[in-house]
Amino acid sequence: MDILITTVTLNPSIDREYFVEKNEIMKDQFIYNHEDLKIYPGGKGLLSAINFRNLAYTEVQNIGFTGGKQGLFF
Repeated sequence: MDILITTVTLNPSIDREYFVEKNEIMKDQFIYNHEDLKIYPGGKGLLSAINFRNLAYTEVQNIGFTGGKQGLFF
């Protein structure tokens, strides 16, 4: 018997990860190249759904609200 797991993300986010070679305080703030940037979907419910899939649960879905520019990303 398969179990359907549903997670809810009411406010999903777009997580951005920046990579810098050297962290110098007050130098080159807010200037990053596209090569130094990783963007992926986030939010507690969404990340939980991804983790359930990684734990070999076959029936996992995520529901929530998305709209506007962020909604296009998802």
